[in-house]
Amino acid sequence: MATGAGAGAPVGCPCCLGPRAEAFRFGLVRCLECGLAYDAVAIERSRVTSLQEEWFVAPGAPRSAWVRAFERRSNGRTVNRLRPYVKPRARVLDVGVGSGSLLAALRAAGFEAQGCDAVPAMAAAAAQATGLPVHAGALETMDAPGSFDAVILNHVLEHTDGPIALLTAAKRVMSPGGIVHIAVPNVASWEAHLSGWTSYEPYHLLYFTPTTLRRVADRAGLNVVHAETREPFSGWFLALLRTAMQTPSGSRTSPAPGGGPRRNWAVENAYRAAMVGVGGALTPVRRFQAWMGAGEEAVVIARQG
Repeated sequence: MATGAGAGAPVGCPCCLGPRAEAFRFGLVRCLECGLAYDAVAIERSRVTSLQEEWFVAPGAPRSAWVRAFERRSNGRTVNRLRPYVKPRARVLDVGVGSGSLLAALRAAGFEAQGCDAVPAMAAAAAQATGLPVHAGALETMDAPGSFDAVILNHVLEHTDGPIALLTAAKRVMSPGGIVHIAVPNVASWEAHLSGWTSYEPYHLLYFTPTTLRRVADRAGLNVVHAETREPFSGWFLALLRTAMQTPSGSRTSPAPGGGPRRNWAVENAYRAAMVGVGGALTPVRRFQAWMGAGEEAVVIARQG
């Protein structure tokens, strides 16, 4: 059976249920049957406590202009990926709503948007911020069969130890011919070889590559119609900085308070400007990396099988 480093708790593969796994990197294991990497320790812990409610609470301090700008760029990419596959006024469900900014972007783009979030405080905050309906609860509990032309699972699948069940639930609420948009961190990215990679987090249970993401979609009865990886301008800057400081994000053992520490605007401006500058200088490298399938984010769009 697969056992995380120092865990002593057996966990089968969350994708294929294969019992055999090998040590991978930074405490993760990798299934010898399907190749999915996962954190056996975090999975065992998630079965006795809600890691999502422990780490994700309603937004506290206002988001800075930098963060809002980054969200607009990310949301714009998601909206543009949807357009070739759905009609202009499509019904779209955003699962794992975060700040609610994607919901607002979907509405601005002309879609009929709704949200769903397993953390009640996040659902309530997003509903209040956007005025749009947000289901408070897991997608599996949503009573809306065949209601949506598109379901968005942006950075959600890595938080569950039941990826097939989650994608099956997405299929249930999709209309005939509907699509699901999935984005996850790519553990096959070049930065993932550094301990400071920003996606090594104690609340991430699964670690996908483009190949294993396709396999999970296939097992859920979905047909992948589009796949890509994307390398953000912040990837190398953050991974190298955190590795050099010996403070990888996954080393944290307790959640930050809802509002986080008091923001120092001068420090943030310098930090964000450096991030953008480094990312801009590395644009040719980032484009080549994404073309090679080694970008930090793996994305697939899939239809009902």
